[in-house]
Amino acid sequence: MVGELLEGIPDVIYKYRDYDNKWNRKTLFDFELYLPSMSQFNDPFEGQLPFTYKSEDLTPEKIFLKLIETGKQMHPEWTEEELHHNAYERQREDLMNDDKHLANVDKLLVDSVESSYGVLSLAEYSRNYLMWSHYASSHTGFAIGFDTKIIMNVSGGLLGKVIYSDKFPEMPMFGDISKLADFHSLICTKSTVWEYEQEVRITKHGWAKSTVHYPKEMIKEIILGVKMRQERKDEIIAFVVKEDIDCEIFELSLAKKKFELDSLRIY
Repeated sequence: MVGELLEGIPDVIYKYRDYDNKWNRKTLFDFELYLPSMSQFNDPFEGQLPFTYKSEDLTPEKIFLKLIETGKQMHPEWTEEELHHNAYERQREDLMNDDKHLANVDKLLVDSVESSYGVLSLAEYSRNYLMWSHYASSHTGFAIGFDTKIIMNVSGGLLGKVIYSDKFPEMPMFGDISKLADFHSLICTKSTVWEYEQEVRITKHGWAKSTVHYPKEMIKEIILGVKMRQERKDEIIAFVVKEDIDCEIFELSLAKKKFELDSLRIY
């Protein structure tokens, strides 16, 4: 399942940073990764998606079996007769179509995700023009390219591509959702309006609003924005030399014939 999530993710993934933001600078100069909770992102849908079962699973037979399964988990001491009676009574309540019940379930899920999951957003590409505009202070900042395997080991989280869709994800009715790739879709699905970001993200349970320190070997590339001031470029280069970081440094420029960014290695 993890292999499926990693499929197609490049060996180096990038974090765009605003040099003016002291917390952003710590990503490089203090070797820190901050895993915010989902409410700290700029997309208001983050962490707010409703928990919805797949429509083909919402049959009376499957709902009854799900109620039996849930009853066993919550009341292992119950007899089969008690489990069946409880499932029958709950099915009569038609909770799957009770808006108030569903709203309470969604709130519990949202609160759980918000308090538990730390999320590190990264990008597949280093020359994404809009990413430089939106996340690197209008091209005045920098980006760090991290070794994918090392960042996985350091974070201890689950790494996968963000899913872009016009519809909310649906969950399978049976199985341990927390251990399935389906759960990744619940907290890593975004509207197609964000597709330009080509985001990959690391999610880690129990690490909301936490900081992870990483080894300098994890840095493979540093990319300097088109509008970054020269003295700041010099500061980054001097830091790399001082810390003896084995990485490449690239300077971006505007392409001459297309709306693209050119890249020149300077270290």
